[in-house]
Amino acid sequence: MRVAQQRVDAMSLIHQRLYQTDNVSSVNMREFLTDLGESLMRAYGYSTEEFDLQLDIDQNTLDVDVAMPLGLIVNELITNAFKYAYTDVSRPVLRIALYKSAAAGPGVTLEVQDNGPGLDAADWQRAGQKTSFGRRLIQSLSEQLDGDLSVIRQNGTLFRLYVPQHKLRAAA
Repeated sequence: MRVAQQRVDAMSLIHQRLYQTDNVSSVNMREFLTDLGESLMRAYGYSTEEFDLQLDIDQNTLDVDVAMPLGLIVNELITNAFKYAYTDVSRPVLRIALYKSAAAGPGVTLEVQDNGPGLDAADWQRAGQKTSFGRRLIQSLSEQLDGDLSVIRQNGTLFRLYVPQHKLRAAA
């Protein structure tokens, strides 16, 4: 029930951001991702003194049609980190990055990384055969964005989602 409530809260944060500005077609991603990360951190019982939340956002605004699915993906990935990554970690670290990308072509790249034991990409694929709702949601929303999602074991688990420029333009 708590996870379902968090999904609703993530969408609610986007709507709050829209109503606080004159521009109802774009979302300030720095503010939104900061609010989302801090909200989930508190929901899982962490304070800023015992948790290292790192935000690296250089793509400040996105169209609401891209921000909404991206926000739900981030919500699922952060929730998974809180549920599985921090059981044996002395100081939890969560890094959220959103930046303009040119490596795979123009677009934006979202990264969500924890410092837990790490999830192998093969494990992610194998577990996909008995997928949870959250995993199906991540995959479905990534496809909706024509995104390329990769899972990398790197000082924990790194989820990287590349969204191509044509999808960003189509939403604008």
